Amino acid sequence: MQDKKKKDPEKVREYQETKRQTERRKREQRRLEEAAGKTDERRLAFLVNIYRSLGYTQQSFAAACGVSPQLLNWYTSVTDDCQLSRLGQMLSSIGLNFGVKLEGGTDRGIPTEGVGNGVKYRIEGSLSGMKQGTTLPQYIVDCQPGARLHFLKRFIEERHESAAEFARTVGIDLTSLRYYFVHDDMKVSALYKMAQATGAEIVWVIRGEDTEK
Repeated sequence: MQDKKKKDPEKVREYQETKRQTERRKREQRRLEEAAGKTDERRLAFLVNIYRSLGYTQQSFAAACGVSPQLLNWYTSVTDDCQLSRLGQMLSSIGLNFGVKLEGGTDRGIPTEGVGNGVKYRIEGSLSGMKQGTTLPQYIVDCQPGARLHFLKRFIEERHESAAEFARTVGIDLTSLRYYFVHDDMKVSALYKMAQATGAEIVWVIRGEDTEK
């Protein structure tokens, strides 16, 4: 009995090259559209702005996070998405504490603001180190492993909705919402979807870690 027909190496190479060219064209088109103001700002633009403001390049930031530059590019450029746990790990790698909250359209105390995929967001906090003994904001404490989605639970409670009602509001099934809470994690894109459906504003809370020993 003959072996299964092997794939033509030349055709495989052609396919891979075509795929790479398609991805390059898509990225270039997106850059052109952003330059022309035709698309909303990317979800993880704030992450790129933070590491650049601290003097990191994509390569040096990736090295600090313990990931490859290709994987970092996958998060910030190709998919514009990652898990909240991964986002927290990357920021922690460069000495930053991270938290998130959802607010119902307020615009007070905005040091930095933007629009990502049609959703308002802002950044609160400081990139410099805290003085010894400084207490972390509750929203950062709530975003630590084991309590990462406390902010979402609180948001649902403030809306006076059951989990099932909230799931319907934001257009996801109840099983997915329960999965987020069981695993204490969710993707940034899922958070943006919830904010867009409810008209809420995403607030990224950033604080430098204690630099005094």
